[in-house]
Amino acid sequence: MEKHRKSVNLPGEKKIANLNEIIPEFVKELSNKLGAIYLVGGTLRDMQLGYTPFDFDFVVSDLETVKEFLNNRNIKFFVLNNDKFPFLRAVINHRTFDFIEIYNGSIEEDKNRRDFTINVLYYNIKDSRFIKDELALSDIKNRVLRAISKASVRNDPVRALRAIRFIARFHLSVEKNTLLSVREGFKLLKQAQSERKNEEMRRILSIPYQNVLSAFGLIFEKDTSDIAEKLSICNKFPLLHSELSKGVSYNGLCEIYLISKKFSLNRANIFALTNKEETFVSVLENTTCNFESLFNIFIKDGIYSALASASLYCCEENAKRVEKWNEIRIDGNMLKRNYHVEGKMLGKLKNEILEKECRRIYENI
Repeated sequence: MEKHRKSVNLPGEKKIANLNEIIPEFVKELSNKLGAIYLVGGTLRDMQLGYTPFDFDFVVSDLETVKEFLNNRNIKFFVLNNDKFPFLRAVINHRTFDFIEIYNGSIEEDKNRRDFTINVLYYNIKDSRFIKDELALSDIKNRVLRAISKASVRNDPVRALRAIRFIARFHLSVEKNTLLSVREGFKLLKQAQSERKNEEMRRILSIPYQNVLSAFGLIFEKDTSDIAEKLSICNKFPLLHSELSKGVSYNGLCEIYLISKKFSLNRANIFALTNKEETFVSVLENTTCNFESLFNIFIKDGIYSALASASLYCCEENAKRVEKWNEIRIDGNMLKRNYHVEGKMLGKLKNEILEKECRRIYENI
């Protein structure tokens, strides 16, 4: 994975010292109402790695004060009542602001409850002070994923998916014990909240599939070149870049299908697909590369399912032919006039003509 790494110069404390320039005014105002508020985790990590942050995570002394402050300023938010990690989220101008209470009121205890060392940097909003963590800075510099503790992933199995996202996005290597913990975490995901798993899946799908495959291959120690080749075909078709649901494209679901199959992962337990997403993926499980199979999918499930199936199970040339099926147009009014048919007879005639035209294209006649 080293050859894919992005070359960056770590900005260090000088960059951290200028964080007040990107912290919104409402957060600075909020800091005056709180005993303590720290910018933490992903924002600082991203800046250290040379990325522009869009999500802001804060730990605060009192979540109720945050709620009252946001209500008074008509800033919309919602609270996720997660038993282990309850937090408040506000979205302003496409930027996300998450607030969670400092664990037991102690930064040290809060650090120990977090997931990975790359996410344990803290910046005190009230006095503009960066709290150093040498191991965190070292792991960020060397691009190493290291769990805070042996129980980190076990305590919150969704962190196994977060590990995949971090490895794929930042091209990280993985510390040996962390690798084992993440692998074990996938077996525990069944008990995690579906909403959180699905959100992580969407974030993973926003990353180039080559990076995601490398991350899964690293964790499970398997070569992924075979499924990378199939996905390279899927990604050549603009139709499959369309979204089935928000943040989830058809080729993204092809990616989930192939990853689940390759690594023997239960989709329902790991990714928590919606019913609509699962319906699309299930079609891919029952496909063979011949005209009859692909045409039946086209009629029953539509062009997206037929094209995805052809991309995964046939050659690129056959998939291009299936793509052309979407351009076929049959004039029902003309058939009525010429053949004097209506209702079911008209529908049957249209299907017969459609099948002949699709076969002509598929067999390149």
